[in-house]
Amino acid sequence: MSLSDSDTIPPSLMTTIDFPTFELELIPLTDLKDREEAVVHVADLEPSEREALAAMGLQKDCVLHLCQQGQPCIVQVEATRLGLSREVTERILVRRCNVCNEA
Repeated sequence: MSLSDSDTIPPSLMTTIDFPTFELELIPLTDLKDREEAVVHVADLEPSEREALAAMGLQKDCVLHLCQQGQPCIVQVEATRLGLSREVTERILVRRCNVCNEA
């Protein structure tokens, strides 16, 4: 059976698919609380800083776990922990991961 352009699917037959939700508000990494997880969205960094962090796993769309806020700020990306200065963490924007933080 095929549907033409004039045919519609009744709402009762439509299903919804639930996807993990991510908070859309971008915040600086400095605003996360200890043990929160977030997804890196953008960083206002110099190319050399961006390359160095990417080599250690901290890059756009990666999930990070905040181990400790402060100086240095300690984050974990996969199995790697990084100590970042406040100057750097203020320029990294993240999205809180609601699904990650519910667990």
